[in-house]
Amino acid sequence: MYSMMKQRAIGVLLLQETHLTAERQRDVTKMFKGRIKILFSEHPDAPTRREGVAIVLNKNQVDMRQVTHTEIIPGRAMQISLKGRGDDSINILCIYVPTPDGIEERRRFFQKLKHYYEHHPETPKPCIMAGDFNNVEEALDRLPVAEPDTLLSDLDALKLELGLMLVDGWRQTNPTERQYIFHRGSRAAAVCSRLDRIYVSRDTFSRSREWEIKTVGVKTDHSLVSVQVTMENAPTVEKGRPTFALHLLKDKTLAKLMKKTGCEAIAELNTLEANGTRSDTRNVQVILFNLKQTWLKAA
Repeated sequence: MYSMMKQRAIGVLLLQETHLTAERQRDVTKMFKGRIKILFSEHPDAPTRREGVAIVLNKNQVDMRQVTHTEIIPGRAMQISLKGRGDDSINILCIYVPTPDGIEERRRFFQKLKHYYEHHPETPKPCIMAGDFNNVEEALDRLPVAEPDTLLSDLDALKLELGLMLVDGWRQTNPTERQYIFHRGSRAAAVCSRLDRIYVSRDTFSRSREWEIKTVGVKTDHSLVSVQVTMENAPTVEKGRPTFALHLLKDKTLAKLMKKTGCEAIAELNTLEANGTRSDTRNVQVILFNLKQTWLKAA
């Protein structure tokens, strides 16, 4: 798990059906030598057999000094708050929508979650809600095609209460694409669906990119849905100054070209200085820029 987070530069990983206990949490944390922090909420009656949600933080990516979390529905919903630069903060809700008692239980779950935020104004509303919803919102998200659950009105009511977009971010970015997260069975009995989704506020969506669904090298029957989100006041980072890899210094063909074009640029500069003429299209800066562009393309 940590290897995947490290390779993909994942700062916050949301997990469902974790079946974690405090003892297991300590063992896993110890296994990765403190490189991660695991916050979890266990099922109140059968923690090692049913449900459970967890949020794993990569200490190389997240400032751990100002992390807070709130258990909202034991084993099914918990929220984390992270601080960024200055007054920037981000609130993330991790949920697992129950399945044992069918649609009515899922309906009650959405209603209970909505009721919590209505009656706990001290808890900041999340700008990201993600997890395993155990349903689909569109026929496009299931194969074989089936009508969506009738409880979607309760899910929409929850999203409205939290100020989130009605459409999840991946579908907003890929309005006609078919891609599935959960796969069960094979051949004629195969069932595929996009159960795991990430909902964000409109402001957060404007600062989001790289919405992806990928298989991972971890034993699971779900694929990973991911997104890159920046803080509101995060500094703008451009591509930076281009550089040559050190091994190119030993490339004789490149060295020969650089010497030849460099001599031509020097000759052009000498001519420019001797004539005393300069224009917007022919000056020292343009000559140097063109020379560097020639070298970079050759490299």
